[in-house]
Amino acid sequence: MSTIFDDLIEVVKAHPIIYDIRMKGYQKRGSRREKAWQAVAKCMQQRGHDINDDGCRRRWNKLKFAYTRDRTLRRIQGTPPLRSSCAKYFESLAFLNPFLDDYKARPRTVQPIVLDSESDDDSAIHSTVLESESENDNSPNNRSHLLAVKTEEDQSLEVKNDE
Repeated sequence: MSTIFDDLIEVVKAHPIIYDIRMKGYQKRGSRREKAWQAVAKCMQQRGHDINDDGCRRRWNKLKFAYTRDRTLRRIQGTPPLRSSCAKYFESLAFLNPFLDDYKARPRTVQPIVLDSESDDDSAIHSTVLESESENDNSPNNRSHLLAVKTEEDQSLEVKNDE
């Protein structure tokens, strides 16, 4: 008897748009991936599992994250981790390896940070980081990081002003 995770791995494996980062349309959040998740949910329901497409996606992401973590620990330690949430699925998830390696090998644009050697304070560093990051990425996650850095910078200025 197969578990929900065995079935999920098998069904997702048949839909490469979900995990193949080289596939056209992977980066776009759109109808192709949504349709794939709906098809996965339908297959899972046909196999007797009461789960919708959002539930499939959540379980897959948790399983993939656990596999990636265990895979990294195996590389570092040379042996399987003592406690593993996906040990029995490790071999079944090995088909993800080329795609995980490709993801890490993708080139990223990195802007050099220019330090002002004449300045003693850290404001030159923070302003350069803020400018280079804001030019490259306007995602909500990045903006919140920028706000956190800016907030830390503002707090340090307030401390200096209070003295």
